[in-house]
Amino acid sequence: MSGDVWQVSDLAWAAGFVDGEGHLGIREQKGHFYISVSVAQVDPRPLLKLQHLFGGNLRLAKRQFARDIWAYNITTRAAGRMLSAISPYLVVKYELAELLMQFQATVGLRGAPVALDTVRVRVALKDSVDALNQRGR
Repeated sequence: MSGDVWQVSDLAWAAGFVDGEGHLGIREQKGHFYISVSVAQVDPRPLLKLQHLFGGNLRLAKRQFARDIWAYNITTRAAGRMLSAISPYLVVKYELAELLMQFQATVGLRGAPVALDTVRVRVALKDSVDALNQRGR
């Protein structure tokens, strides 16, 4: 994450990994919506590489009757920077990434009032993201 300067090979690798294994969405917490990129794996090494490149959080999430699963998650502005960097190399999740970046572009300062028109745009973007994620199942 050194000043957001990445090698093209790292961006292409990250895009392929997120394309195949990741989930892009708009989440809600306490009435506030935010963008999120998450990936889960048994082997934490690729997730550590994502964390090294873009920041975000890595945690061990255990499943009952299964192997340990590692979960990587990056949200808000950091997720927007990540998506902006890898989107030229995405194939499957390109459209989702574009919608999430549009959503993030509507987010101002924390706690600032949000105009009704902006809320409508966010709702429409969230609906589009949810529809694309449903289609992908």
